[in-house]
Amino acid sequence: SLAQALEIEKQVSYPMICRPSFVLGGRRMEVLESNEELRSYFERHKEFISPTQPCLMDQFLAGALEVDVDLVRGDDWIIIGGIVEHIEAAGVHSGDSMGVIPPQRLKDDTCLKIEDLSKKLANRLQIIGHLNLQLAIKNDEIYILEANPRSSRSVPFIAKATQIPLVDLGVMATLGKNRTEVNP
Repeated sequence: SLAQALEIEKQVSYPMICRPSFVLGGRRMEVLESNEELRSYFERHKEFISPTQPCLMDQFLAGALEVDVDLVRGDDWIIIGGIVEHIEAAGVHSGDSMGVIPPQRLKDDTCLKIEDLSKKLANRLQIIGHLNLQLAIKNDEIYILEANPRSSRSVPFIAKATQIPLVDLGVMATLGKNRTEVNP
């Protein structure tokens, strides 16, 4: 409800991003800068907000660069397909964003940190198969937005751009193929 949102507003602060809990393709996802915009958001979208379909409110990291990382992990191996840099600022839904590979605005050191973080996370989560990460980068600091244990819309793009057969590798991981079977 708007009353609950006004209480949460104090904890989240501005800028904030509001979106329905069931959002697809970024629809009704907005970055808000003020109490007036929050009130307007709830008025305009009230028919889509309910106890069973709540509005999610998160602090928005203004000025960040967003990237996707797609990797495949087997029992004893990990292959990072690539890091896709979003052209639009963070906050534009990845389905509505354009991307480039390799990243153009990230420092080499930041890319290495992203790769290291991605591998550590895949190992910690004991992923077998695909892992898609959505990250925000600001002042060379890495923020994890999402970690999805699945293939993503960026896999075909990365596979074509890099010639890394991510789909085949995902199948091999799922079938339990070890490092020597994957890379003889």
